[in-house]
Amino acid sequence: MASPTDMARSTGYSRQAVQRLADALVAEGLARYSADENDRRRQCLELTPAGTAIFEQLEANFDIWADRLMAHIPEADLITTAKTLEHVRLILLADCDYMKRKRPAAAS
Repeated sequence: MASPTDMARSTGYSRQAVQRLADALVAEGLARYSADENDRRRQCLELTPAGTAIFEQLEANFDIWADRLMAHIPEADLITTAKTLEHVRLILLADCDYMKRKRPAAAS
């Protein structure tokens, strides 16, 4: 169990986006809110049995799909793709740092 705020922090998504998704899961009966044992003001999200069943089905289907996909992509291509994505990630992180440093100067 984790709060939507914790989930947002660990995934990099906005708290509002995670909250909307959490509320939709609750509305569908796939998750429920419960009080945090350590902080009653904080709501934690947990899967219901129906949510757990769907999650397990998605996981099983993902593995089947991934195996079929990987059978058609040479290992060298996967390595190149992983290196490229890591390079893009590092560029984006550096750009975020740059924009954070630049923002206060622009406000002056």
